[in-house]
Amino acid sequence: VRDCIQKTLIEWSSKIGQDRNQETLEVLECTVAQALEKINPEERDELKVSAKLFIVGSNSSSIRDAVDLACSALGVAQLDSVIIAPPPVEDGINLSLEYLQPYWKELENLVQNKKIVAIGTSDLDKTLLEQLYLWAQVRTNFLLMVFHRTE
Repeated sequence: VRDCIQKTLIEWSSKIGQDRNQETLEVLECTVAQALEKINPEERDELKVSAKLFIVGSNSSSIRDAVDLACSALGVAQLDSVIIAPPPVEDGINLSLEYLQPYWKELENLVQNKKIVAIGTSDLDKTLLEQLYLWAQVRTNFLLMVFHRTE
């Protein structure tokens, strides 16, 4: 996976450098061609298909694009769960509910349209998680936290 991401970023950055007027992509597709197989319909009931989407930029429709791309690539009608990961922030700066709202609304629309079963988020502080939970129409089903050990 790391090699695939590295190769994709190198190719993308070399193309971007050639044309300074080219717009930056909102969604960058990174796939391992030989490992990408559609899910066998007979096995679908036995599998849980999840995706973690990393928020980059300010276009909330990139959430829908990424879900559509994942469903198409895997040959499934819906994803069982999608986690959104906010971008890293500098020390002393906090994310706001207003920043997350358009992305969460997009997830809620995808749940209503039966493209996603459950939605969640990662790496939110307690205050922002509470605000999101109280504001949202479709509540988060889970919170993923990553802890880094410091020595």
